[in-house]
Amino acid sequence: MKRQIRVALSETINVYPDMPQSVDTLDELDGRLEALRDANIEHHVKLAQMAAKQGVEAICFGELFTGPYFALEKKSIWLDLAEDALTGATVRAMQAAAQEHKILIVAPIYEIDSKSGKRFNTAVVIEKDGAILGIYRKCHIPEGENDAGSFHETFYYERSDGDLNNGSANISQNRYYPVFETSIGKLGIAICYDRHFPGVMKTLAEEGAELVFSPAVTFGKKSRAMWEMEFAVDAVRHNLFIGGSNRLGTEPPWTQEYFGASYFVGPNGRAQVVEAPTGLVIADLDLGELSDDDPSGWNFERDLRADIYNAPNASSEKSGTESDNASNNDSDRRADAVCLVSDRLYLRPLEHSDAAALYPALSSAETMRYWSSAPMTSVAEVANYLKWNVDGAGVQCFAITLRDNPGQAIGWVVLIDKSKDQAEIGFILCPEARGQGFGLEAAKRVMAHGFETRGLRRIAGDVDPDNQPSIRCLEALGMKREGHLRATWETHIGVRDSLIYSRLDSD
Repeated sequence: MKRQIRVALSETINVYPDMPQSVDTLDELDGRLEALRDANIEHHVKLAQMAAKQGVEAICFGELFTGPYFALEKKSIWLDLAEDALTGATVRAMQAAAQEHKILIVAPIYEIDSKSGKRFNTAVVIEKDGAILGIYRKCHIPEGENDAGSFHETFYYERSDGDLNNGSANISQNRYYPVFETSIGKLGIAICYDRHFPGVMKTLAEEGAELVFSPAVTFGKKSRAMWEMEFAVDAVRHNLFIGGSNRLGTEPPWTQEYFGASYFVGPNGRAQVVEAPTGLVIADLDLGELSDDDPSGWNFERDLRADIYNAPNASSEKSGTESDNASNNDSDRRADAVCLVSDRLYLRPLEHSDAAALYPALSSAETMRYWSSAPMTSVAEVANYLKWNVDGAGVQCFAITLRDNPGQAIGWVVLIDKSKDQAEIGFILCPEARGQGFGLEAAKRVMAHGFETRGLRRIAGDVDPDNQPSIRCLEALGMKREGHLRATWETHIGVRDSLIYSRLDSD
């Protein structure tokens, strides 16, 4: 059944006419950022009006559309361009435009959270009646340089914290990747650098997205080449429509050229654009294609073999799944001899090279609050800390990874030998991986390995009395509270008590 919608992307640049003559004099904009923002708001309201006249039902503006792409260098003046995602000038203007022109607007802005003071690269979804359906915060923040220029986004904003507080329009169960039930269909967002990561479009599709808008600011030879490929592959692989927008032209006083090339693509290929005013890319999409039989005859859902894509080789699979007569006398066995598999996870030996991936966990004040040491301040410090987990005697430490991405550690689970047949379990997760049950799933798998393969009699857990998430996890593992030890740990937040939990192989 046809579900035809007409959608649009903006393809433009900063229109503020009074930019300084050189990058060295950008501070001349002090006191004029509001005027700069207003000029770009006015420009984009006109684009929305023109799109609506062309029959467009939804439009996505470009990444950080209220100003130039300022992350080409580090200049603190741009910090003042950030605004509230619910009450700021840009959102108010877009609400009015959406309501007046009966068009859904995705407005990617530079956000400052009024509660935390943190800054984010954020897209606000506004329905045709002007109601704010919710927000999405960019999850992956780039820092680097290519053949054409450099980008320093980490100077200006943080990775998404998942604290979006979206309402009932959000149908996703993933707190980082909302999917909004809208008047045109189920809508997801992925901003610029997000598009390169294999889990992003997959997650949005699994959470119900039919159309994903991906506003970007991108340049350079490799980016230009991949621009034509990534969205197309994701659209086919995950049965999605995707709209990718980029700036077009040069923004004085910089000389960086943006290549434009904005387009829509679906599961059956690139969408044909319709004639549109300058600054807009418009296409007609049939969302009904998503539920039609694939004209190729392919059936990915039916023929998927997720169980084999990260399967260990025959020898390690025997140890990891413990399907055969694995030894019960291996208390000295190291994690480098064992890989474990669960429904969603692949647990492999922790490696020194996992330090960068685990830095978000070990540098997080929230994650490290009840840890024995303070949050770490560098990847080098994390790498030094991991030496014991990787090489320590009597330590069996598993990196927690997703089955479709075994190279990226999202945490670890460790068994620390206490005697021949007793061990203590510990675990940690990166902030982005929390709230999805990964820690519990990993710990259950490792405990089963400890009891069934290693022949452990008792596995214990030592937890701070105020660490309620970890206490809930230990209890969900079937552990029983044994005692309350007073003033046992001297930590960065003071001398702390311990609660001791344990589970026996006979429980």
